[in-house]
Amino acid sequence: MTKDVLITMKGVQRMDGQEDETEILTRGNYYWKNGKHYLLFESQMSESMAPVKMKVKIAPGCLDILMSGEVSTHLVFQENQPHRANYVTPMGTIVIDMEASKVLLEESEDRICLEFDYTLDLNGSRMFTSSNILEAKSVGVRNV
Repeated sequence: MTKDVLITMKGVQRMDGQEDETEILTRGNYYWKNGKHYLLFESQMSESMAPVKMKVKIAPGCLDILMSGEVSTHLVFQENQPHRANYVTPMGTIVIDMEASKVLLEESEDRICLEFDYTLDLNGSRMFTSSNILEAKSVGVRNV
């Protein structure tokens, strides 16, 4: 994989019988270190906020997302392992609990693709379930 990558994050959140789809498409940097994939990029959380710096660490069965900026957190997704995180926003800190039911990594020479599903709880109540795909591929590589 090249250092310059195209990153696509797609997600479907389900809450109270409703579905909300999100998609982020951006360029970023990729590197491999100590048996893990790393992605570095910026993401626009809302039009009124400055971009948030994202550091994504991917290993088989595990995904770590570190966000810094106006929104900051450290999210950890491991299959069937609950994790708690402080989600810091300009409006205050929210404590969230997450548990991934699937973290599936596919790797090839010019592409990595991670499928992960999780639930998110707030104050002990289920907020939503989410199904996601995170893909990074070398810039200039067509669909494989």
